[in-house]
Amino acid sequence: MDNWLVILISTNMAFFLGLIWIVVHYRSRRQEQKAEERSKLLDRFESPETLLQFLDSESGRRYLLLAGAAPTSRTALVWVCFFGLVALVGGASVLFLAQAGLLDGGDGFYILGGLLLAGGIGILIGTAVAFQLLQKN
Repeated sequence: MDNWLVILISTNMAFFLGLIWIVVHYRSRRQEQKAEERSKLLDRFESPETLLQFLDSESGRRYLLLAGAAPTSRTALVWVCFFGLVALVGGASVLFLAQAGLLDGGDGFYILGGLLLAGGIGILIGTAVAFQLLQKN
């Protein structure tokens, strides 16, 4: 296998892993900040009655609107479906490159491509089942 192909594949994998890490880190940091804001808000009230009075007021309603809702189940399913498609396409690409003779790794690339392809198909089937169950509720 040519060195440029190894460098290209390694660089692409490093880029996508870095991108995934950035997204996950950003989301976890944002959730931590929201939790900290909520705990500070709860600490300001002496009793549950004062908290309920605040939430019933105009500024409390505005706070609830600005705080936003948690991601829905459908949003989570869209993300899972996206990762399933990425695994499916990645597995198919590895299998295609191995079959075309551009990857000289023996059976290792066929195994990797097959696992990615099967994993992607499994994720997509699981997402479809979860979506159908969500529709029934």
